[in-house]
Amino acid sequence: MQVRNRSIYVGDDIRGNRNINDSIKAGKKRDGSVNGASLTEKFDPISARKKQARKQAMKIIGDAFDGDKKMDTDLDAHRQRIRELKSEVSEYKEDIKGIRESRELLRNEYGVAGDSEEERELRLLEKEADSRTKGSGVTLTADEMNEVGAIRARGLTEYQSRSMELKETERSYADRIYDAETDIKTENTIISRSKIERLKSNPMLDAREQADEVMDAAGKEILGMLYAEGKEHIDEELAKKEEEAKAQKEKKEELEEKIEKAKEKREEQEEFTEDILEAVAENETVNTDISDAQEQVKDMMNKLKLLEEDVKGAAVDKEI
Repeated sequence: MQVRNRSIYVGDDIRGNRNINDSIKAGKKRDGSVNGASLTEKFDPISARKKQARKQAMKIIGDAFDGDKKMDTDLDAHRQRIRELKSEVSEYKEDIKGIRESRELLRNEYGVAGDSEEERELRLLEKEADSRTKGSGVTLTADEMNEVGAIRARGLTEYQSRSMELKETERSYADRIYDAETDIKTENTIISRSKIERLKSNPMLDAREQADEVMDAAGKEILGMLYAEGKEHIDEELAKKEEEAKAQKEKKEELEEKIEKAKEKREEQEEFTEDILEAVAENETVNTDISDAQEQVKDMMNKLKLLEEDVKGAAVDKEI
């Protein structure tokens, strides 16, 4: 799942200036400069969540890669061990070959014929030694065991004694060969099982799938954050509109109240003007001259505690 970069309401006062000064202080480096990345994460949780998801996904893949690399390293170590063991086996076999050549030279030195009784007894003693060698599978019959006991009880000849000393050394090398070949089999078994396990699990593929799951989960979470952020912005805009509407309503009511008061004042002024005109008319009826009427008007205005300016203002309001 791909998640688009945050592109809505950027720069809007969605979250206001919440703890801006504290955030800037927290994002400052030691030299006093501001760490832009730190502030971006502080004010943009969506970017921070995307960064966290990428980091987690990369860690999963990185760990799998390290594990796969470690397995390769371990396999190489097992292969190297096999090479070393095989080299040891070759050396031991060369040593055994040299010992057998020495024993043959020793037989010639003592002038012992190959079909002599002394040589036959030596072959029986060799067989008994081989029966004690690891992995030889050689066994002696009861009669052979008895004869070996008799030979040892009687005592070996100098040739037989020296030849059997070399034979014991040969047998020790044969034991080492057996141990080395056993270790080689073990190392090969480990390599085979490791390869099989790798084919079964495929850690890199599993890691990629886990990383995809992490990114998918983060994508869903980010969509939720975007929705919540958008809802928060809409709620704030609605609240702002409601406040503006309320203010407009109050202004309208205040204006209507002023209009109503002006209307009442104008009506009062009109009534007052009519009273003046009626008074003037009455004076004209009784043949009162104009100067007397004016005096009566002024006298009436004084009685009502009105100024001439109020009369002028009333005239203006009437024209409106």
